[in-house]
Amino acid sequence: MATGQLEAPVIIGGINRSGTTLMRRLLGSHSQIAIPPDELCYFRDGVDPRSAIAGREELERDLRELLATPKVHKWGLDEEEALAAVRAAEVSHRGLYTLLLDLYRRKAGKPRVGEKTVGNEFKLDLLDSWFGGVRFVHVVRNPLDVWASSRHHERNQPGVRPQPNRVLQWARLWNESAALGLHRSFTEPDRYVLVRYEDLVARPAEVLERVCAVVGVELEPERMLAMSDYEDKENSSFGDAARGTYDGFIRRSDDVDRRGDITPDELETLLSLCAERAYLVGYDLGDGAPPMHVPPRLAVSFAARRAAAKAQRLLTRS
Repeated sequence: MATGQLEAPVIIGGINRSGTTLMRRLLGSHSQIAIPPDELCYFRDGVDPRSAIAGREELERDLRELLATPKVHKWGLDEEEALAAVRAAEVSHRGLYTLLLDLYRRKAGKPRVGEKTVGNEFKLDLLDSWFGGVRFVHVVRNPLDVWASSRHHERNQPGVRPQPNRVLQWARLWNESAALGLHRSFTEPDRYVLVRYEDLVARPAEVLERVCAVVGVELEPERMLAMSDYEDKENSSFGDAARGTYDGFIRRSDDVDRRGDITPDELETLLSLCAERAYLVGYDLGDGAPPMHVPPRLAVSFAARRAAAKAQRLLTRS
C-alpha cells in the first residue's frame, strides 16, 4: 500500500484518564491493526492542521520535529527511512499525518493502522475530510472516577500544583466529549462506537466483539486480551501494580480510593454539571446538587482566572 493511499485509520479518542490507553493496547494487538505505542498528538497547540505547509522543506522540518518528540520516538521509526519517504509525500498536514502512520503500519507489518490521542473525538470532522470516513472508538468513564483519577495523578507529579477551579473547565470538557459520543454513536452506529470503561473491564471479550464489528475485523480474543503487541501492559499510576484484581492483563480493580481526593466543593460541582449527561451515558451519580449549581468559591476563582487570562491576551495584542 502506498503512503498516499493509506486506508482510513481506526481512531481512538476520549478524555484523559478514561481508559483510552487500555483500548489502544487491546485493539492494537489485533493481527490486522497497527496502533503505535504512544500518542501522535498531531493536533497540538500552535498547529493549525487546516493551514497550508509552505513547501517540502517545511514538511521535512515538521517531520524531524515530530520524530524528536518523546512520544513519537517510542514508535521506533527509522529516521533515514522517514526522511527518504517524505520526499514523495503529499505536502500538507494530511500528508505528514498519513506518512507517520503508514511508516508505523509498515514497520508492524499489518494491513491497517490506527491512532490514539486523547481528545481525538473533537477532530473527527477534520479526519473525515482527510480520509473519507474513519472508524472511531470513543471511550468514556464515570466523571467522578475520571476526575478523581486525574487529581490523584496530578498530585503525584513532582512540581505540579493542582488548580482547585480547574474542575469547572474539566466538567465542561467531559460533557462536550460525552455529548459527541452519544450523538455520533446514535447517528453513525456503523462506524462510531461508544464504549464505557466500566463495561470494558467487566466484560472485555463482549465489548471488544462490538468494537471489532464496527472497525470491520473479526474478534481475536487470545491476541487482544493478552495485549500481545505491547511489552508494557500495566497502565496504573497508583500504588503497587501487583495488588489488584485482574482478568488476564486487564486490571479490573485495585485498592486505591481515588474518590478520596475529591473535595466537597469539587464533588458538588461535578454532581451539578455532569449528572444529567452522565445519566444519558448510563451513570447514576446520585441526587447531587441542584442543576447548574456551582459552589461560590470555585465560581469566583474560575471567573477571576478567566478575566486575568483575557486581560493578558489583550495586553499581548497591544
